[in-house]
Amino acid sequence: MYRNLFTNPVLFLGWLVAFLIAIMAHEVAHGYAAMRNGDNTAKYSGRMNFNPLNHFDLMGVLMFMFIGFGYAKPVPIDPRNFHNYKKGYFQVAVAGVLTNLVIAFFAYPLFVLAKNYVPDFLLFDDFLIYILRYLVLVNIWLMVFNLLPIYPLDGFRLVELYSRPHNKYVSFMYRNSQWVILGILALSIFGLNVVGVFSNYIINGIEWIWSFVFI
Repeated sequence: MYRNLFTNPVLFLGWLVAFLIAIMAHEVAHGYAAMRNGDNTAKYSGRMNFNPLNHFDLMGVLMFMFIGFGYAKPVPIDPRNFHNYKKGYFQVAVAGVLTNLVIAFFAYPLFVLAKNYVPDFLLFDDFLIYILRYLVLVNIWLMVFNLLPIYPLDGFRLVELYSRPHNKYVSFMYRNSQWVILGILALSIFGLNVVGVFSNYIINGIEWIWSFVFI
């Protein structure tokens, strides 16, 4: 599938639009949750907007292009400003992945409708279908990757939040997370894409839920 990104310009543009929406929504959701809990660091850092350049991370984009999952530049937060530390930290950690799930869930029926009912008009119908298709795929891949309990991903933040002080796993991740991520990348390159496997289960679940509507 990813080889087609470099041979089909319309498909690539559709993927790019979906990718930018996914990463920007993910990071803005983090910032919004932080603001709701009393921290305006993201706002003052100029990250509460949908300017792709503010969220762009070269390595994260390249990962998405070649192996299917990646990341954006993290939104800065300062948990010391939260009204309630644990509540605020939890809400910020889950805000991004829940936003991705919601976007994917509602993009799927739009994809089905576009594929079945949008008339053939130059390349517009293909472009729209590609955007909606990748809004489902990219958002779920981004969600699953960020739920991995690896520093500095959202899943790790949840583990850290509910761990006892001096937890050995947390300490190990702070020291060695880059090697763990490189290991996951290596496994993905050689065909063992754990993120892709779990993503497919979730996507199949979304399709199953909406199948009761599109009978």
